[in-house]
Amino acid sequence: MLIIMCVASFSNHGDSLYMKYYHSKLLSIMLCLNKYVLIFLNTKRLLIISITISGTIPIILGCNQKKLNPHELFDMFEHKVSVSTNLLFENNEINGYGITMLDTLLLMKIQGSYNYQIYDLKNKRPVKRFGRQGRGPGEYPMLPQFIFQSPEHGNLKVLYRNRLDIYSIDSLINSENYLPTSHAIPEGPVFLRASQVNPKTIIGIGLFEKGMYGIIHEGEYTGSYIDYPLNEKYNNIEPYLLAIAYQGFIVCHPSDDKCVRAFSNGGVLQFLTISNGTPIITNQIITTLPDIEIRTIAGATSARATSDTRGYRGLAGTSGFVYAIYSDLIPDSRETHIRSMYGKHLLVFDWEGNPLIHFTLDEGISSLFVDQNDKYAYGSTSMGDIVRIPIFLNSRLKQEDIVNKVCQ
Repeated sequence: MLIIMCVASFSNHGDSLYMKYYHSKLLSIMLCLNKYVLIFLNTKRLLIISITISGTIPIILGCNQKKLNPHELFDMFEHKVSVSTNLLFENNEINGYGITMLDTLLLMKIQGSYNYQIYDLKNKRPVKRFGRQGRGPGEYPMLPQFIFQSPEHGNLKVLYRNRLDIYSIDSLINSENYLPTSHAIPEGPVFLRASQVNPKTIIGIGLFEKGMYGIIHEGEYTGSYIDYPLNEKYNNIEPYLLAIAYQGFIVCHPSDDKCVRAFSNGGVLQFLTISNGTPIITNQIITTLPDIEIRTIAGATSARATSDTRGYRGLAGTSGFVYAIYSDLIPDSRETHIRSMYGKHLLVFDWEGNPLIHFTLDEGISSLFVDQNDKYAYGSTSMGDIVRIPIFLNSRLKQEDIVNKVCQ
């Protein structure tokens, strides 16, 4: 493990779009350390932390950076394996925006619908659909947005765009199709995706006024945080416009306060530690920065990703590993644009960001789920089919051998 000493340098950037941390405990520690801060890294990648003091003076901590192109990203992995996808369900109603699993049940979002489909993996049959219809002020009709497992045994958390509901799997199966709202998040932030950090904290990415990370801590929405990295030309762009273009995935460790963020537009993989609801970047791997186009039509400003759509198409985590689906295809036609939305590269890291193994799939997938035994991965294809990928990570390669080679 490298120990890098970074010297704090002060500059008045005002409201520049660097990562802002308002965690008072971390701030007090830094002030006590005065001029120097020890930062522990497992890799030689870039780490830049920006902390705002009194809202105006950020402390920039800079360490060595190595930016990779996609081929260099793949070269990081000494262990490369080609695997075939196995058809699990043939169903063109499913899209790649939501997939999770609880026990032997697989839950997937239905294309063109506000519902999820529950499948019984053991008996290979659909169980039922469920969802919710938006009614009244402040509710969105595009529901549910996605679903993820909560630490409470047998429960799932359904995060609608501005609602957070908790259900047991029995209630999902036995209830009517449209479910009542059980909890509304104060201030109604719009979440696109989220993950459970611990029983007290949920971190989400979505459309926020002040940043791209939103935090729900102890049941309350505590605010949002600016993302990193940003191209300098975007410094004066409203954060919510950046959030529209800088979409992606986030997943958290089942027991530790660690999370990983992957960009859909741009090859950026961030490894985070969550401290009392504050995201702190500990490592990141950059291939391509997100690039966006800002348009103003009839006085309305919008943002979208450019034609370079290389980036991550799915993210999953188990207690030992992080799995990411990456697409390196730059589309030159409508056909290749659709194909570029699905990745054939399944990259496996540990939770510190060390590269472990590179799986090459015979068919591109989006969305991703991996069982906690690291035996099978699940994803959806461009045809809407659900496939299962036999990875058997621990039996293919000894974990000790992988880790030892990475740490040398």
